[in-house]
Amino acid sequence: MTITLLRSADFDAETLLSAVRNPTPRLDAGSALALLAVRCDTVATQTLRTVLADTGRPDSLRALAATLLGSTGEQSAEGALIETLSDASERVLIATVKALGRIGARPSLAAVSALACDAKGRLARLAALSALLIAAREGLAAPGLETLPCGKAVEIDPDCAIEALVRSASREDVGDAIEALTSEPIGIDFALGPAQRIFAEGFEWMLLLNDAVVSGASCGEGQRLIGCITEWDASDDFWHHLLVFVAGPPAEDGNRRLALIAGSGDIAFDGRTRGARFDMNTVSDVALPARITGAWTPQGPTIESFVYLRQHAGRRAAPVLAESRT
Repeated sequence: MTITLLRSADFDAETLLSAVRNPTPRLDAGSALALLAVRCDTVATQTLRTVLADTGRPDSLRALAATLLGSTGEQSAEGALIETLSDASERVLIATVKALGRIGARPSLAAVSALACDAKGRLARLAALSALLIAAREGLAAPGLETLPCGKAVEIDPDCAIEALVRSASREDVGDAIEALTSEPIGIDFALGPAQRIFAEGFEWMLLLNDAVVSGASCGEGQRLIGCITEWDASDDFWHHLLVFVAGPPAEDGNRRLALIAGSGDIAFDGRTRGARFDMNTVSDVALPARITGAWTPQGPTIESFVYLRQHAGRRAAPVLAESRT
């Protein structure tokens, strides 16, 4: 079997638009739509919006259009996604909610929060996660971490635990990770430093911080989107989002609740700041049982210790913002 790799540069816009309307054996509608989206121009955005709004199209194609709109970074994409939140197709709704979690701002928040309350099951969890991410990007106090599922902290037995290797990441490595994550945006700019790499028995993660947090930009007394933990996947030589790092609003004592959140909408790690320190423990089976401790400043965390259970070494957490990678 021969596999042909398609590139956007191999086709002019008119050919791609034609294939979206009338697929050919060489170029199906989904591939044409994805190649068109790479151009990130007005024609591409308008085509994605048109396909998303066309209920006569297959749900799979409309869901792809929503996903691609969530990767364009175009402000006009948000309005089209909001209009789709009343769609009858759960597949389209799930893709739309995830996309708004990536790029949505205040105009999206009320609609996504309402869907989180009205929907059930997976759609409700994903809508709650997207609403939280929007609120955290905007520095709002609500909806907060209490809207997401959170289990009991896992106890870490020192006799069964391993200390992961934690090292500072070079600017080159951070740059590579940031470039890879442009295909999986969460609506923030990542700082080139400081960043940390975590090595645990063949697995490698990197803590990337929100540039606005590192630079000390004020977001009021609301939540903060601190950054994310991303994972190196040796099978495709690529970094992928793993867990989103959110800090809740300050409590009366000035400390904040902390959470690392998986793409399922579950809180994977839960913890708190304690003055200039912080600690977090695994609270869900979507992540390997571990305890994270370190220093905390207004410019973000520095991991000093990452201890995980020996019998769970190598266990993967769920990817963030998507159960399957797109």
